[in-house]
Amino acid sequence: MKQLDPVHSIRNAFHREFWRHWCVALPNWIDLDVAMPLPTIIAVGGGKGGVGKSVISANLAGKMARNSKVLAVDLDIGGANLHTYFGIKTPKLTSSDLLLGSRVDFHDISVPSGIPNLDIVCAGQDFGLDRLNSRAAGLNQIWAGILEAKTKFGYDYVVLDLGAGTASHTIDFFLGAHVGIMSVLPEPTSIENAYSFLRALLWRMIHNVGARMGEESLAHSFAERIFNGEGHGGYSQALLKLKEESPRLVNGVLAGLSGRRLGFVANQIRGQSDIEIAQSMASISKDFFGFNTLSLGYLNYDDSAWKALRNRRLLIQDFPHCLFSRRLDEVLIRLQNAVRMS
Repeated sequence: MKQLDPVHSIRNAFHREFWRHWCVALPNWIDLDVAMPLPTIIAVGGGKGGVGKSVISANLAGKMARNSKVLAVDLDIGGANLHTYFGIKTPKLTSSDLLLGSRVDFHDISVPSGIPNLDIVCAGQDFGLDRLNSRAAGLNQIWAGILEAKTKFGYDYVVLDLGAGTASHTIDFFLGAHVGIMSVLPEPTSIENAYSFLRALLWRMIHNVGARMGEESLAHSFAERIFNGEGHGGYSQALLKLKEESPRLVNGVLAGLSGRRLGFVANQIRGQSDIEIAQSMASISKDFFGFNTLSLGYLNYDDSAWKALRNRRLLIQDFPHCLFSRRLDEVLIRLQNAVRMS
């Protein structure tokens, strides 16, 4: 009889546990097949517009495609621009067609990016966000396409480029990532918006866990208490204090927090003090919110970024040796390490 490698067994058990913890904080209408191989899902958000989410998403996906098959999905509904970084026009079919209930397959709306091993799903620019609440079926189609991207089409990674703000669908897609990347600029408005985004993440996670457990009203009550009175010393501490009242719900939220990684990238930095922002936010977010965080590093302010965009090409194509590209290599190494721990 073949003996099992104990290290391999422990690693597999760890990944299964992480997978279960990731699932518990997803919207309850998402039905997952536990046996289905999933792509590694990476979401890029930040709360505020103009923090470089799309330039990071596009160029990170481009670098990952050198060794893996990647799908980049533009989920900035109404303000899509990911396609611009690849120099392609908005195709006839986009994710908006799914949201509007059109009978198209998820794969029908993906197009080649021009980079080997990298495809892109574009979003429409004329879709009203106020119409999303009545389009749950369309959102479900997008979720299904993302989750089935590996089994149906062989994608190893799916990179989600999210829009600004804290709309419920934006928060849910970020929570749906195995690793969420938050891009933050070294300026007060960006940092404030990042904390608002983190607050919305935890609020939504509590509600998602409650919905999956059939404890919606209790979850709503706990969220109200944590965010509107009992969380001044830290939301994570306030959550732990509620454990005696409902250990099942609180343990579920704690599992959801541990089942995903949250990485910070300081973007457009100009000085030494700016470099420390990512590490500082990772530490605060872990202590105050309870997230499973890490610092992914920083990206220098680089004129090459807007020059490449003007040429409608990836920065890593036109300026592969620029400072931004080299720093992004470092971010990618840390990201891959985070993925291996997921």
